[in-house]
Amino acid sequence: VLGTVLKSSFDADKINTAAIGNMVPQLHIHVVARRKDDASWPGPIWGVGEMEPLTEDELVKRLEVIRKGLANLE
Repeated sequence: VLGTVLKSSFDADKINTAAIGNMVPQLHIHVVARRKDDASWPGPIWGVGEMEPLTEDELVKRLEVIRKGLANLE
């Protein structure tokens, strides 16, 4: 469900979903929207390029888009 929202909301070419727990003791799920123009396409996103934190405004906007997308699926 989240992958569907991310793909349509952020114009992703592909959604990567993985349960990876080798660095931390708890299970966590990664749902990553990928685009063919991202720096590491088509390889893994880990360890490529420099991290660019979102501004507070951009974070709020993205969360709003995701929340609205999930609410519309109910």
